[in-house]
Amino acid sequence: MVLFRNFPVEEFAKWLDKPIEAVTGLCIDMASKGFIYYDRTNNEITIKKKTKDFLDSYAKRRIMISLISSVRRNHPLIMPSLT
Repeated sequence: MVLFRNFPVEEFAKWLDKPIEAVTGLCIDMASKGFIYYDRTNNEITIKKKTKDFLDSYAKRRIMISLISSVRRNHPLIMPSLT
């Protein structure tokens, strides 16, 4: 399992501009889904490789959707949807 840098939940809360209580709940949820490791004792999180893989996959899907939309708009043989 590849892990990235760990940092305090307080730092994450400041970055999100959210109260620490809300971010703590988010951390518990993200940890249960396997995206981060949440150390409740030290109140630190460590981002797992799964998070990077998920974000990379999401970015690729967005690029493909954009490319397909562009082709549909600009291709003379593809009729745009009327709905």
